[in-house]
Amino acid sequence: MKQLILLLIFLFTTPLYADESVFDSIEADDEEIELAEDYIHQGKADAQTLETCTEGVNGYSDICTEESSAFKGGSMKTLEVMLPALTAAYSMFNSAVSAQGGGLTKTYYKEVDGVSEVDTSKGTDGQEDAPDYCAYIGLAGEAASTAYTTIQNNQTEQTYISETAEATQAATFYALADSHKTLKKASTVQTAIWGATAACYVAYATQASYTGDWKVWAKMAAATFIALYYKKKADAHAERYAILKQMAKDLPQAGECNPYTQKSCFCAEDTSATSDPVNYNKYCEPSVLSSETTSEESYAYVCTDSSGNADDDCSCKTTGTCISTKVVAATNLGLDPTALKSALSAIKPITSGFADASLASASANNSALVDKALDSYKPTTSPTLTDDQKKIAATLSKNGIPKTAAAFLAKGSKTTGSAPANALGGVSKGSLELNSDADITLIDL
Repeated sequence: MKQLILLLIFLFTTPLYADESVFDSIEADDEEIELAEDYIHQGKADAQTLETCTEGVNGYSDICTEESSAFKGGSMKTLEVMLPALTAAYSMFNSAVSAQGGGLTKTYYKEVDGVSEVDTSKGTDGQEDAPDYCAYIGLAGEAASTAYTTIQNNQTEQTYISETAEATQAATFYALADSHKTLKKASTVQTAIWGATAACYVAYATQASYTGDWKVWAKMAAATFIALYYKKKADAHAERYAILKQMAKDLPQAGECNPYTQKSCFCAEDTSATSDPVNYNKYCEPSVLSSETTSEESYAYVCTDSSGNADDDCSCKTTGTCISTKVVAATNLGLDPTALKSALSAIKPITSGFADASLASASANNSALVDKALDSYKPTTSPTLTDDQKKIAATLSKNGIPKTAAAFLAKGSKTTGSAPANALGGVSKGSLELNSDADITLIDL
């Protein structure tokens, strides 16, 4: 044993007593030097990957296994608590497009001796169904998001398949990062789209004919809650994207993130689009979306036509049939075009096929507009809620929806359906990072 210890000491201290290491003194031939440039120590890469994936990073225990899951698990709030409120919010829009003649209720008024009264000579007792043009915005956004993520994820998969085998772990992390970058972009646009939907209802609320319709306020609250959800979702995907990209960079890997043999790294790198746009568009972007991609904040998106269908190449711009034409039709109901301007400013991605830095300010403006409108809602009656509806209203209220609007939304919604794939895609079943408590206090007005 003593001789073995002395041998180990000698081996580890030999460089201290020699001009150069015995191993370094062996010259490599030209072929070995060439191979060394691309050599990856697979054992080291495997060990580092196993350690990181076993321990998790920043509370994300599934960081290595989930290409779409956004929210943290474990101690975070559960999806089961949040899902009823999210489902309730989406249920307000399930039939809006199919019900061409309905969705909202218009009340006719007339002046009698200087006093405004319901004009029962029109409609049915002074009321009639009216089109809900605002709902088209949110539902069109869902269609565009589905198409966008499908196109981008197919491209990410093809890029990953073309990787060299030597950099498997790094390529996997970069591909996962790229998937989360796509979901972050889609969620950012969805935040703006649903914020625009909420702002659109403010235009209805300013008209006397619609101010008394509880559905206007409930849908405004629902769209606001969905926008909040997508904002949280975008933030979570952004965090995962950053973590996975750093994990890949920390691994031993060949080359320096070049676009030929390290495409996953190159495509996931923020600066690639601006530093080498030719190769970025060639290798990282689907041809249908590549023409206008310029940076992380400015990127091509999928349009939707006036029927709410995804339009990958945005041909609706040429024919003048993009979704904005459907929303503008709301002016035929007497809605103030100026009031719709704020909403329309945030749906640029699905009307022009391009998202840029102006999206954030448009979303913020719409959020402020809607918050002010919802705070002003003072109905003459309050709905009677069941215990389940009170829980939904409490969850909505805890996340910023005023109590009155939250109560009308909980009362008028349905929880028997489900939220769409875009909302639940990227959310692991056991988690959701929104304000919610399993023992939430029932709301009382």
